[in-house]
Amino acid sequence: MSAKSVVVALVIVAAIAAIVVSESALVGQSKTALARVPFIDVDLCTGCELCVETVPAVFQMDGDIAGVFDPEGADEQEIQEAMDNCPVEAISWQEQ
Repeated sequence: MSAKSVVVALVIVAAIAAIVVSESALVGQSKTALARVPFIDVDLCTGCELCVETVPAVFQMDGDIAGVFDPEGADEQEIQEAMDNCPVEAISWQEQ
């Protein structure tokens, strides 16, 4: 094996190690699964976008009404704030 081949192999091993380390760090920062998730009653939603403005990681507009994009995109306290601010009380908790 030539010196150049050894260097290339070491670079590849270092790159793989860096990927493994960075993925391990992401695993440590994973979202905590919620015992309950937000639910939007589409018959009540007026599309005011207040929930989307409050927690955009969780709620997004789906046409003229809001929808739950990522139920674990924020902690329960932030989601509860959006629920409390909903003028028509269209958002509630649903047990998983």
